Amino acid sequence: MRSTKIPVGTGPTSYLLAIKTNAVIRYQAHPDYWAGKAELDNLVFAITPDASVRYQKMKAGECHVMPYPNPADLEAMKADKDINLMQQEGLNVGYLAYNTKVAPFDNVKVRRALNAAMNKDAIISAVFQGAGKVAKNPIPPTIWSYNDSVEDDVFDPEAAKAALEAEGVTDLKMKVWAMPVQRPYNPNARRMAEVIQSDFANVGVEVEIVSYEWGEYLKRSSDEDRDGAVLMGWTGDNGDPDNFMGVLLGCDGVGGSNRAQWCYEPFQDFS
Repeated sequence: MRSTKIPVGTGPTSYLLAIKTNAVIRYQAHPDYWAGKAELDNLVFAITPDASVRYQKMKAGECHVMPYPNPADLEAMKADKDINLMQQEGLNVGYLAYNTKVAPFDNVKVRRALNAAMNKDAIISAVFQGAGKVAKNPIPPTIWSYNDSVEDDVFDPEAAKAALEAEGVTDLKMKVWAMPVQRPYNPNARRMAEVIQSDFANVGVEVEIVSYEWGEYLKRSSDEDRDGAVLMGWTGDNGDPDNFMGVLLGCDGVGGSNRAQWCYEPFQDFS
């Protein structure tokens, strides 16, 4: 059981010097590594969940590399000659998953109406500071088989409101779950939930924003009888479309990674 608590490896810096849970891991270069001793004598992972703190540590010279900066800091990083900002499109998607086993979200026309009520460009601006793209497919554009000809629902609050009324949905009250942590596919879930709350209010839908501790959030959001739509996302493991399609939308994922609880046998057979 001890091995589950201690990082181990066979790489160029596989000698563990010290570990402090949720704080730091220190490695030393492996002198007998098969490809030769690494040029770096020591490697330190300073566990720093807050992106702003990571950035401050980098500016102060306390660290040399940091991932996932705050979108709001990107322009300052670009302007800083001492920082080399490397960017590429992520292998991830962020999404809002309705529970399709619960009315009225079992009705695709209701889901599409709510989709048309969301100003996604405003979300990209407010949450990602422009460092993101509106998703119109369940896979990112960096993956083979991405279909760029797919057209997203047009942002149209009036049409969205009319579509909801046509389905007999009036005075709808619902919950939107906001993650308590920053993720590569969603740097500020609370802010995103607030934008959605405002957009839905414009079509007569009242939203209550809820959240939980991260572990509890992951557990509860998987429940098949979950109350509310959940903000989540996925970072690919291997670059294959099935790693998104199957994991997020496959019938085997219902009650687990498929947080929409959506199971459609023809899709399952195809994927």
